[in-house]
Amino acid sequence: MVAGPLDAAAALARERGFSCPPPSPGVIPGTRRTTIPAAELGGVAMQLLEYAG
Repeated sequence: MVAGPLDAAAALARERGFSCPPPSPGVIPGTRRTTIPAAELGGVAMQLLEYAG
């Protein structure tokens, strides 16, 4: 897989101490996603979403 903006954002989140899984295909066709858990962000999860073409 080619590294893209989502891969860079997930890597930066991990460097900053958050635990997010490697990006995977999203529910919406043509997307990839990863999530920072709610427990790490004061109760609200953050989904990082990339539209891949």
